[in-house]
Amino acid sequence: MDVEKYATRIASLNTMEDVRNFRANADAAGRDELVALCDERLVQLGQIVRKAGRLDRGIECAPGSVEDFILRSHERYEAVRSAQKGQKFTASRTWQMFQRHGIVGTCERVVGRPEYSAGFAALVKAGEWASAWEVIVLAFPDHFSGKACAFAHQLIHEHVPDTEIEAAIRAMRAEAAAFRAHDIAADLTKQFAQKLKRFARVEVRLHQAAFREAVYRACNGKCVISNCDVPEALKAAHLAGRKWRDGHNTSSDGILLRRDLHSLYDAGLIAICDGVVQLDSRLGGHYQQFDGILVDIQSEPSSS
Repeated sequence: MDVEKYATRIASLNTMEDVRNFRANADAAGRDELVALCDERLVQLGQIVRKAGRLDRGIECAPGSVEDFILRSHERYEAVRSAQKGQKFTASRTWQMFQRHGIVGTCERVVGRPEYSAGFAALVKAGEWASAWEVIVLAFPDHFSGKACAFAHQLIHEHVPDTEIEAAIRAMRAEAAAFRAHDIAADLTKQFAQKLKRFARVEVRLHQAAFREAVYRACNGKCVISNCDVPEALKAAHLAGRKWRDGHNTSSDGILLRRDLHSLYDAGLIAICDGVVQLDSRLGGHYQQFDGILVDIQSEPSSS
């Protein structure tokens, strides 16, 4: 079996135990690429389990948010205490505080006191101080009071060297940034798909549908001249010398234009020469803002 088939198999594993067993076998066989896939699957399953547990308690937050880091730290504390006690441990009072004071508010109340918290002590003892609330406060100080930041700084520096603290803070911030970047990319992809769907709903001849979609994608859903991205206002135009009847229906055979610009382009009142927009004098000053702008297209059409 190749890596792709293994990836499908790993993705179908639905329990942590199954993934860990698969990982152990892959590690023993020296298959580092499969070990990496197993680690990714463990992260996915962990997120699913955490989300389900939080929803049961009526608590929800975005992955990679400050609230998410706080909850993950608390869940890790419960796991550490469960291992120490040899039975499941739940810090019910803290969950109640989350409901009463909010997630960030609870962290503020606990860290904003000079005393050691049970969570901090347990995580330090287990060697997992890097996930403690105090580190979260230092990593995202804008969410907390100056008092909480001061106590967090004092407490964590009593147990951990500066360089290690700085590394933990950088790692936490990098993870949060990665989540934000992923969310932004996913949101942009979703928006583009929605606009493409709107663009495709405009009635056209059947043979033109594939051409229109190809041009829309190639131009990133924007008029190459005006940058208009309203799907209902856009049309796909064939470049000079290219016609659908001759089979010129690929993305490189056209450009996306706003409907009024498309009409002017068809009429020869707008041309694009050497990547520069040129206006016919008959347009007067109505479209002067587009005269001379640079257009990024694969060809240099003069009419459609």
